[in-house]
Amino acid sequence: MTTSTQLPPIATNAGPADREVIRLLVAELPEPFRQLRTAIMVETLANGVPVEPRALTVVLSALAELTNNTLVVTSPTVERLLWVGIENFCDEEGIAAPDGCIDALHAVLAVGTATLVFERGSDGAAELFTPLQAMGMM
Repeated sequence: MTTSTQLPPIATNAGPADREVIRLLVAELPEPFRQLRTAIMVETLANGVPVEPRALTVVLSALAELTNNTLVVTSPTVERLLWVGIENFCDEEGIAAPDGCIDALHAVLAVGTATLVFERGSDGAAELFTPLQAMGMM
């Protein structure tokens, strides 16, 4: 039996152009958003339900755009992301919205509130999750 140290490729619906855009988006994320991205990936992997990295990057990039690169997150911001923010952001970037964006948004809210990384002026956890609950996504 032979063993390989190479991992199998991750299935993705992204073409080469989408992957390049995602790489650029990660590089353009402000430092607090990159730190949150890493914390979310570590936390979700540790919990056995890893978030899709492309979806997480898109959600954080759209959030950064909506909040002017601050981590002040409110219920109206979450609603905007759900209704038009993610799709509009993807359209502007010329990429398809990745699968798993709602799960990624849930992870952003869960880890962001649990680690107290959201800045002053942010809504509490109950208010932030209300739009997801109202749409039946939790």
